[in-house]
Amino acid sequence: MLDLYRKAREFENFKKKMEKELIENKEAADQYYPQFLELFGQNEKIIRDRINYKLKNQKQIHTPMLDYVIEQKKSYKKLMKERLAIALEKQKAGKRIDISEFRLILKKSKKKI
Repeated sequence: MLDLYRKAREFENFKKKMEKELIENKEAADQYYPQFLELFGQNEKIIRDRINYKLKNQKQIHTPMLDYVIEQKKSYKKLMKERLAIALEKQKAGKRIDISEFRLILKKSKKKI
């Protein structure tokens, strides 16, 4: 019985020691975290600037597929504008609105904010 008590006591002491070490490590990490954020932000900004610089200097090659995709995007935007106009008219008239129409209205209001 005493052996079990001693083992339990050892485990409690070990647990307390580990908690102290973890707290010390957390405090040390808290000191370095602002520096890490600053460096990470600088690196992210540098990488973003490099990517934008490369994209601006590259000439875009027009292929039939690319033209098709651009055309599809334009037609999709036009369709969404038409559907939004219909949804707004329904809303003003007090008619029932579908979920997709409601989503379009929310996206529009989100863009304004």
